[in-house]
Amino acid sequence: MTKGDRQQLIAQHNKVNTDSNHEDIFSSEGVDYTSPTTGQKKSRFADVMMSPVRYGQRKFRAGGTSGSIFSLIAATLGSGTLSFAYAVMMNGYVLGPILILVGALLSYYTGMLIVKSSEHTDRTRYEDIALALYGKKVSIFTSILNLVCLIGFTFSYIVYVKKAIPGIIEMYADKDTLPEWIANTPKGNVFWGVAFSFLILFPMSIPRNASALRYSSLLGVLCSMYLSLAVTIVFFTDKDIVPNTKDNFSKMEPFRVSYQGIVNSVPLIIFGYMYQVNIPMIYVELEKRNSKQMAKVVGGGSAVAVLFYVMVGVFGYATFANDPNQLCTKNILEADYQGNNAIQVGNFALLIAVMTASPLVVLPSKDTVEELWYKEKGMTKGQNFIVTLVLVIVNCVMALFIPNIGAAMTLVGSSINPIIGFILPVVFYWKVIKDKPFCSPNKIFGVLTVVIITIVSVLSLINFFQTLGQDDDDIMHCADDL
Repeated sequence: MTKGDRQQLIAQHNKVNTDSNHEDIFSSEGVDYTSPTTGQKKSRFADVMMSPVRYGQRKFRAGGTSGSIFSLIAATLGSGTLSFAYAVMMNGYVLGPILILVGALLSYYTGMLIVKSSEHTDRTRYEDIALALYGKKVSIFTSILNLVCLIGFTFSYIVYVKKAIPGIIEMYADKDTLPEWIANTPKGNVFWGVAFSFLILFPMSIPRNASALRYSSLLGVLCSMYLSLAVTIVFFTDKDIVPNTKDNFSKMEPFRVSYQGIVNSVPLIIFGYMYQVNIPMIYVELEKRNSKQMAKVVGGGSAVAVLFYVMVGVFGYATFANDPNQLCTKNILEADYQGNNAIQVGNFALLIAVMTASPLVVLPSKDTVEELWYKEKGMTKGQNFIVTLVLVIVNCVMALFIPNIGAAMTLVGSSINPIIGFILPVVFYWKVIKDKPFCSPNKIFGVLTVVIITIVSVLSLINFFQTLGQDDDDIMHCADDL
C-alpha cells in the first residue's frame, strides 16, 4: 500500500464507507430502482423493507449530499457529547444552548473558509493548503500542529477508558471487595490506562492498513445519538430518577452568567465541533462540487450536531436539576442514574466505540511523522514499530496525569483545537483575500473571530491549570457557587 493510499484510507475513517461499485445500479433518484440480482423494478418501500443496507448505501453514498452530511456528522459527534449537560448546567437552559449554537455557527464559518481555501489552492489537506499559500515552513508548522491535535485526541481517549472500565466494573461488583488496582481509584486508573495503551491500542495501531476498523466512526456516531436519546427518554420515563418532571423543570435556571461558566464550557463546545480538518476531503468527493452545495453539507451536519448536543445538554441538566453537582465531572455517564439499563448500555457502547476509534487517531499521527521525518523513503517496518511505540508511550504518560475525560476535553479544547479548527482557517483565508482592503467585512470578521477565540482559550487554559489540582470535593461542588 502506497503512502497516498494510506492517507486516502485515513481520511475515510471519519466517513461512512459505501460500495462505489454499486453507485450506478443504486441510483437514489426516482421512486423505483432496478434490482442488481433480478433486474426487476422494485418500489422504494420494498427496497427499504427487504434490503435496508443497500438502501442506506444508495441514500448515503459517498459524494452525495446526504452521504456527505453524514460524513460530517461522523466527524463531529463523539465523546464530546458527554460534556454538554455540564455546559448547559453551568450556563442555564437558555444561555447554554445559545453557546452551543454560537459554536456551531463559528464552526460553519471556519469550515466554509477551509472550503474556499481548498478551492483556491486545489488542495485537500491542511498541510498542502498551507504549502500552497505560505510555503514550506508554514506547511511544516501546520503538520506539527496537526500532530499535536491528534495526540490530544488520543490521550483523551485513554483518559476516558482508564475511568470507564473500572466504573463499569463497579456497577456489577462490590466496591469494598475489589482490589485497589482494579477499582476506580488512582492506582486503578493507572493500571487500566497502561493496560489499554499497551495491550490494545499499541498492537492495533501497528498496521498501516486499518480497513478492519473503518466502521468505528459510524459506531461512535450511533453511540452519541443513542446517548442523547437515552438521556432524554430516561428523563421522561424513569420515575425513580425523576419523580416529577415539572418540579425538575421549575428548578432549572435559564441564565447563569459567570466567568467560570464561560471558561469551563467554551473549550468543551470547541472540542465538540472539531470537524474542520475533514472538510477538504468531504468537499473534494462531492458530486456537485461548489461552495453552495458544500454550504448545505456543513450547515446540515452542524444542525444535526446542535440538535443532539442541545438534547443531551438540556435533558441531562433537567434530570439532575435537584442535584446539579452530579454533572461536575463533565461526563454525564458518571452521574447517578441508579443503574438505569438504557444508560448502562450507553456506557458499554461508548467504551467500545472509543476503544476501536483510538487506533484510527494514531494512524494519521504516524502519517504526519512520516511526512515530517521520513518523507523521501517512507518508514520501514522497524521504524513504524518504534514510532508507534513512542506515540503510545507519549499519549499514555500524558493521560495518566489528566484526572478525567472532562479535564482532557477542557485542555485540548482550550489549547490546540482552537488553533486547528478556528484560527488556521482564518489565517489561510486571509491569504486568499489578500488583495481586499483591511476594512472589508471578510477581514474584519476574521480578525474578530481570531481575537475572541484566542482570548477565551487563553483564559480557559489558565483556569484549567489553576483548578487542575483541586480536591474531588471541590470539583463535585462546582454548581454551588453559581
